[in-house]
Amino acid sequence: MALKYLSPLHRSTRQISIYLEGKMAGFDITTGEGHLLSFLKSYEPCPVADLIRVFGLKKSTLTGMLDRLVDKGLVTRDVNEQDRRSFLIGLTAAGRELAGLVN
Repeated sequence: MALKYLSPLHRSTRQISIYLEGKMAGFDITTGEGHLLSFLKSYEPCPVADLIRVFGLKKSTLTGMLDRLVDKGLVTRDVNEQDRRSFLIGLTAAGRELAGLVN
């Protein structure tokens, strides 16, 4: 029964990866980072906890991705004024432009 749903889900996930690989060629970002930029284009600013939940990543994996994107000037990481213990992730102008190419 599980394969009835998992097989199409895995196929869909792979197709998304192939699509993003083509879109991200030459931009020095991974498909995961491209997917994150694309998501943020619609849902920024977004708390880190929401990104962990949506993408199903370990905190350390997401932190590494965000560090690389911040270093490349594509995203911002600002203190969440509603919860000073967390951060909100947003796109820079360059990140928004690149995210537009992914969509």
